[in-house]
Amino acid sequence: MREVTYLNGVVDRWRGGANVPVTSAVLEGPVAEALEEQVEVSGADLLILTTHGRGPLSRFWLGSVADQLMRKLHVPMLLVRPQGDVAPEPRLERILVSLDGSPFAEEAIGGAMALAKPFGAAVALFMAVEPAAPIADPSGLVVLPPSPNRTRSGATRPRPTLTASRRRLRRRAWRSPRT
Repeated sequence: MREVTYLNGVVDRWRGGANVPVTSAVLEGPVAEALEEQVEVSGADLLILTTHGRGPLSRFWLGSVADQLMRKLHVPMLLVRPQGDVAPEPRLERILVSLDGSPFAEEAIGGAMALAKPFGAAVALFMAVEPAAPIADPSGLVVLPPSPNRTRSGATRPRPTLTASRRRLRRRAWRSPRT
């Protein structure tokens, strides 16, 4: 089988120069389903996937493995898009983690920290909050501006949440730039 020969050659090239265990497998079936199953079977913590960089029309017609997997997988994905020449070594200096105030969103911090460590990258925490709408009385004569400390949902601004997350990062000896 030509695929097995190809994969064995790739494994041989990378196994020699890296002090990391490298294995391979040929999966049969629809690509997204086979990858989803392999992620589960292997216990992978991260999936790295190259994309073909198709436009919206061809993605609609042909489907997108990355789109399907992003909706199904419960592990982080790193998508690599074709951009001409590939740099020999990736440079990561700053990783942005988007939080929404939930414990689930904070799970992304661990992955960001693990990715940041070998590169010496900084981890920046980010939270986008929609501002509250102005309040008007029924006559429309008086409009009160929203409180600068309130959001559309009525919650207070996220600074305490981000500050607490930043403290947890510092306790683990990670650099977290001020927000």
